[in-house]
Amino acid sequence: MNIISPQPNDEKFIRQAAQLLVDAFREHWPEAWPTLDDALEDVHEMLQVGRICRAVIDEDGDLLGIVGGISGYDGHVWELHPLAVLSPMQGQGVGRMLVEDLEQQVRQRGGLTITLSTRAITEPPNPS
Repeated sequence: MNIISPQPNDEKFIRQAAQLLVDAFREHWPEAWPTLDDALEDVHEMLQVGRICRAVIDEDGDLLGIVGGISGYDGHVWELHPLAVLSPMQGQGVGRMLVEDLEQQVRQRGGLTITLSTRAITEPPNPS
């Protein structure tokens, strides 16, 4: 496994990352990336200058997980968004590798804090 900084012209990564976002969030937060087109838009945003996008790939160059970082407060605070790992790779340290790498990337850019936001998932009220 290797950690890389994907490039904006890496179509293989972009397709794999978009599919990963759709698949990883489908069960618990399907509104996050309901379609591949929604996910493709966000992957392109992750690859913009000023953002952090890191990926774990296997020896064949296939994507195992991704993490992104969004700068705020003049680069002193970064938001971790998103973090996704292929289902069969969960529990094997890929997410930990990505978060530790993001911490290092933020530190190298002079960042002091990483935030993580969550949204409460609630069931719609039962009309009975």
